[in-house]
Amino acid sequence: MVTLAKLCAEMERSQRLLTPRAARDWWTKGLLPRPQRRGLGRQKGTETFWVQPRVIDQAKATYDLLARHSRTYTVRIGLWLLGFPVELKLVRSAWAELIERNRPHRGSYSGKMPLDDAVARLAAAV
Repeated sequence: MVTLAKLCAEMERSQRLLTPRAARDWWTKGLLPRPQRRGLGRQKGTETFWVQPRVIDQAKATYDLLARHSRTYTVRIGLWLLGFPVELKLVRSAWAELIERNRPHRGSYSGKMPLDDAVARLAAAV
């Protein structure tokens, strides 16, 4: 089990600063899997944690990819290609964004297949 505090500590140990607020931002954007929460019993509050220990590696990869690319959609594609869990709908929208931003001329797509179908086929193939 990896708690939010342990994740932040592991990131700091690897010379990558991750605050609890930034971690929340990352899982909201789909860059980390959504954590589980449980109550602390008679104590106040909840504990945020992940069952899979690989979340630490995913956080390191996210940090490194954001440092290089800074765009959320490219980081989602990078994480997915590295084999980390990313929701398929987020991967598809990231591919669509990447294609749209790199299209030479808007409106010049002359293929018979709609762009959404082409992106879905590309994502499935990769």
